[in-house]
Amino acid sequence: MHRCSIISLLIVSLFHQLWSIDVCQSGICKCSKNSNIVNCDSKGWTSLEGWDFPSDTVALTLVNNHLKFDSMADRLKIESLTKLNVFSLNQNPLGIIPPFGRLKLLSFSLQDTSLISAKFPSSYENSLIQFVSLSHNKIQSIHVDDFSNLHASGMTKLHLDDVELQSIDPNALTPLNQLQALSLKRNHLKSCEFLSTLPLLSSIKLDENSFMSLPQQLSLGGNIKDYSFTSNNISTIDTSSPLNVWFTQNFTNRQISLYKNPFDCCSSQWFIRFIQSATHFVSDSSILECNSPKDVLGKKLIEIDLNQLNCDGSNKSWWTTFHIGIVSGISLTTLLIVPPVVIFYRRRRKHRRSGYQEIPGNDENLYDDINEAYSAIRPGYQAPSIVPSETPTQTTNQGVYANDGSSIHQDDVSQRAAVPSDD
Repeated sequence: MHRCSIISLLIVSLFHQLWSIDVCQSGICKCSKNSNIVNCDSKGWTSLEGWDFPSDTVALTLVNNHLKFDSMADRLKIESLTKLNVFSLNQNPLGIIPPFGRLKLLSFSLQDTSLISAKFPSSYENSLIQFVSLSHNKIQSIHVDDFSNLHASGMTKLHLDDVELQSIDPNALTPLNQLQALSLKRNHLKSCEFLSTLPLLSSIKLDENSFMSLPQQLSLGGNIKDYSFTSNNISTIDTSSPLNVWFTQNFTNRQISLYKNPFDCCSSQWFIRFIQSATHFVSDSSILECNSPKDVLGKKLIEIDLNQLNCDGSNKSWWTTFHIGIVSGISLTTLLIVPPVVIFYRRRRKHRRSGYQEIPGNDENLYDDINEAYSAIRPGYQAPSIVPSETPTQTTNQGVYANDGSSIHQDDVSQRAAVPSDD
């Protein structure tokens, strides 16, 4: 019964071919001069029934149609193109990867085709596909056997951008052991354990994912030379980062892109020193910016002075200015006020006696002058030695008294009165 069905389909296919219209000769599609490149985009087709493609077609695009290839007749139309190498079915409502067989495709693009699975059917087991793009779908997860039927393909390039990926089984990419370039941009990935299963991988793009830090898998040896982690959620890069391994082991042939990550410059001080001294590792080091603390928001990391970085919540620049101002003010005040105060104090100590009037002349001869005055009143009299006292005194009607209660004799007062006064 199965054999009869196949024979019937082949007869139907032959019938359609006899009555089909060549898409290049009719002008329905855009074709190269030798008709080996055929572009039949945006024709509104739901089926290939009635249309025929040149047997020498090498590249065929059927972008933006309504094809599902859920009928064998449509699949046979494509499988009959034995020279077809490049095939694009972008923007068709496929739902699943069509089970094409006997194709010699090198490049197969299935972008925006409503795929919810990356599972390649068994018909691709002997495929020679080198490049596959499944971008702009809703795949979410890559399972361990999704690419198992491509183990002999020798695929070197795979794009899974913007497919809502949240997880990839660590062994899911193992069959693709010849893979050299992998693009997983605009997904929700947080880890990449699968990297260790790709020995020939040289470039991986993980831009716009959900990485909070650089994965430790980047420390592994291998051929990867180009990493891209732009627009993730990486805030801290410190000595635990794989970049430290790159630096200490001198992996000078590796580069990473990290633009538009919310760097905390306080917790990433090691990284700031790293890019200021080893810029060759980070390809976009000149445009990386601080996201915190607030006083350096938007400032380029390579311009950050770590000695001025405010990481304790205080305003160091304000405090430094304030401190300098205070010290300068105190110093100036000291220079202006202290010398006059010292002079005043010294003079004040000299003249603490109550009622004392300065005698004109040289202060150094003050006491000699007093002795001469006493000698003039009492010849041969030697005046008592006078030592300036700091003891406060007071004047009463009975004489001048010291605070200790002693008084000056009345005769001495009369004698003092005979001394010529400066007044």
